[in-house]
Amino acid sequence: MRVQAALYAKGYDPGAIDGVLGVRTVSALQQFQEAYGLVPTGQMTTETLNALGVALVR
Repeated sequence: MRVQAALYAKGYDPGAIDGVLGVRTVSALQQFQEAYGLVPTGQMTTETLNALGVALVR
């Protein structure tokens, strides 16, 4: 949910903030990644999480 909330806060539409990596969240991730010069995979890579300001939890 933190990734979806961070995307929403940055102006991207991840759909419902429900913790599900659905089509809209993947699309928002790809748009964010492209805008930030990252490879637009739609996956939550370490680089993407860092750019979003979301801490990686282990």
